[in-house]
Amino acid sequence: MDSRSNQDSDIHRAVAATAVGSAAEVPPGERSRVLSCYLAKHPHLEEFAASPSCALVRVSVATYYVVSRFQEVMELQFASPR
Repeated sequence: MDSRSNQDSDIHRAVAATAVGSAAEVPPGERSRVLSCYLAKHPHLEEFAASPSCALVRVSVATYYVVSRFQEVMELQFASPR
């Protein structure tokens, strides 16, 4: 994700965040619970989420990289849950 606007000033103003980790489809036994949580936040997506071609994906982020002013890099690491 980033805030670029494709302007020359982006080199000084833009901020970008990259998430690194793993992703996997939510198992069928958890789908109903996870879908309920998702739709509580995004009720307008109910029809989309109910589509048979729609998959729910859980993302486990291990590290975020946040870059600002083109060269200021911050790394945020998270321990894996036990």
